[in-house]
Amino acid sequence: MLSGDCGQALPDVIGSAGNKAEWEACPGCLATGPANEKPCGQCCGVGWVYVRNRKQ
Repeated sequence: MLSGDCGQALPDVIGSAGNKAEWEACPGCLATGPANEKPCGQCCGVGWVYVRNRKQ
């Protein structure tokens, strides 16, 4: 199961997200991970956000 906001499961999403189109660089930390010396709140410190089904 894919995780959304810092470890919370995304509803109705089971599987992998290997497609590059399903991910975007995090705008909150500019894809670096940390923001203000702490993990970014938008991407949980990984630098990427899952966007499948959000772009429409």
